[in-house]
Amino acid sequence: YLKEAIDSILNQTFADFEFLIINDGSTDTTEQIILSYEDARIRYAKNETNLKLIATLNKGIKLCKGKYIVRMDADDISALDRIEKQVEFMEKHPDVGLCGTWFERFDETGKKGAAKYAPDHDVICYKHLYQIHLSHGTAIFRKSILDKLNFRFDKEYAHAEDYDLFTRMALETKLANLPFVGYAVRHHQNEVSVKFGNIQRANSLRVRKRLFDLLDTESDEKVLIAFEELNHQNYRSIDLSDEQTQKMLESLILGNRNTNYIQTDYFESQIKTLWLNYCYHKASFKTYKKSSILFDENSVKQVSKTKWLIKSMLR
Repeated sequence: YLKEAIDSILNQTFADFEFLIINDGSTDTTEQIILSYEDARIRYAKNETNLKLIATLNKGIKLCKGKYIVRMDADDISALDRIEKQVEFMEKHPDVGLCGTWFERFDETGKKGAAKYAPDHDVICYKHLYQIHLSHGTAIFRKSILDKLNFRFDKEYAHAEDYDLFTRMALETKLANLPFVGYAVRHHQNEVSVKFGNIQRANSLRVRKRLFDLLDTESDEKVLIAFEELNHQNYRSIDLSDEQTQKMLESLILGNRNTNYIQTDYFESQIKTLWLNYCYHKASFKTYKKSSILFDENSVKQVSKTKWLIKSMLR
């Protein structure tokens, strides 16, 4: 897939860049393919031994000379106007240190639809409490941020190293996603999420626990998974009691008020909606009213109390 990936960069509408290609000790025809190009923008670096992804990513950050670093993987494809649009956005928004785009998945049978990630920093940070919400392959980084704060990928978070770095960056700079499909992710049996899914899941939970700690909210795997299921509206999969669910959501609100990690009005609206939907589908109106922090009279007006009471009686 390498040639298609390289061509998608060399044919970009934005042409003023260095193109750093790192060969991490491959034993196939990778080097021949890279050396077949005669483009002065290409800088070829070869690892004499296989350093693995994280060490190679950090080596790439060190070697890059540009104002911005645009990432992509060797089996994917960048839209031809991707860099132009991302650089233009970063130039206009100096407070943003990391920006992604929407992306689509594809395999030999065709396209699989686009992942349309939210554009705003606070929404991305909220989503990061239960899943990554900025695609690594689509990322453009402001190199000055990485260097000033010595931000690098951490080998202790293998296969979730992007999730770890992005959540650390969010404490120091703004994150964004541009609303266009700037990247195509090739789906195949050798991709990380297929080969190392269990490790990726475990390290992703570690990132999420760190965010809950930031918000002074006690969490174990059961709590973290419950919050994920709440946001995905999988109420039957939530393995917490009503009291435990209430305690978790109240703690998140109070923790965010103390840290101002996410814009308060937006965050509290999201958490209160989680509690309303949880109680409507799994608990009672009486349970919903127990929490003075989570109860929202205006939201209740949008719900049929009669239907809620009938649902509660049937349960």
